[in-house]
Amino acid sequence: MAVYFEPIKTALILFPIIAFLITLPYLIIEYHKYGAVSLLRSIIIYTFILYLLVAFLLVILPLPPTRTVLRMPTKLPQLVPFTFIKDIMVTTSLNLKNPSTYLSFFKTPTVYTVIFNLFLLFPFGVYLHYYFEKKWYQVLIMSFCLSLFFEVTQLTGIFFIYPKAYRLFDVDDLLINTLGGILGFICTKPLTVFLPSRKDLDQKTYTKGTKISIYRRGIALFIDLFLVFCFSTPIWILFGNKISFGILYSIILFLYEVFFPLLDNGKTIGKRLVNIRLNVINESDCFPIRLIFRQMLLYLFILRIPNYLSYLSKIHLENNGLEFLMIFGKLLMISYYLYFIYELFLNILGRRKNFNYERISSVINYSLIVLQDDKNMIE
Repeated sequence: MAVYFEPIKTALILFPIIAFLITLPYLIIEYHKYGAVSLLRSIIIYTFILYLLVAFLLVILPLPPTRTVLRMPTKLPQLVPFTFIKDIMVTTSLNLKNPSTYLSFFKTPTVYTVIFNLFLLFPFGVYLHYYFEKKWYQVLIMSFCLSLFFEVTQLTGIFFIYPKAYRLFDVDDLLINTLGGILGFICTKPLTVFLPSRKDLDQKTYTKGTKISIYRRGIALFIDLFLVFCFSTPIWILFGNKISFGILYSIILFLYEVFFPLLDNGKTIGKRLVNIRLNVINESDCFPIRLIFRQMLLYLFILRIPNYLSYLSKIHLENNGLEFLMIFGKLLMISYYLYFIYELFLNILGRRKNFNYERISSVINYSLIVLQDDKNMIE
């Protein structure tokens, strides 16, 4: 039985790396489709990925050295169905009238291997039926295909990474795995009785997605900042570093944040991916002018305040009046920057929806998520 614990241990080590790599794409998909991230949905999706990883590693591990595989006798596929029944009858001596034989029966490799294969795809059937809402015949086909993938992986030596198979292709494993998936389908309702239905889960997330969280805006901003960085870097290199990268980046970012929303109905690439757009609070306001004012406040003033303070600290004026004005200007910038951070903190806590620069410019973010009931009425 100890052979089963090593793949599980390996999966638990690899899973955080995989989770890290898929988190950004997962968040983009969730925000684009639902407008919000459901904790329960995230748990379901991530545990499903962990389960598939564990199942795959249980099939291929431990990995023997290539030299050892070359010395192994060639493993011919076992293509006779229900051979496992004969193997169990030969290797065990179960007596139903004698309870003392029960434990030894289940400890026999031919028995616990069958039990293992039965439960290998049992969770797969549960996930498919509960979250992915698959019918019984779909679960049957998908369980068979996944089991076939596992068996072909073994038959080909992990798709010819090894010179020959180091594990046995067994048609009984194919049948038992598929049966396990169907059993998972059958047991889904009693196992998920305390969980909301997929429809209720979606509806709750859609409702939450009609409001815009700071995290959703943060993902959009991160995408935009990254795209502008990728565009700015070669231009900066092309100019031979003659201009400060920070200044060049700020200018391109400002132009990007102005022209993309004007050309795409208030959306940048990042905003489009998370399904939000910019628009004026009052329809009578001129959107282009308000948008330019908003982006100037944010990208050319607020976010550049640390740079301005650094630049001003290097200037020394002999005129006391001008020196006083410069100090006063610094204090104003520091105060406004601290207020911006304070508002950011309030947004993270969910106590405030918009920032001061948005209220001044009268341009805010709107969610493009439509509730399912409203969507059905429109259709």
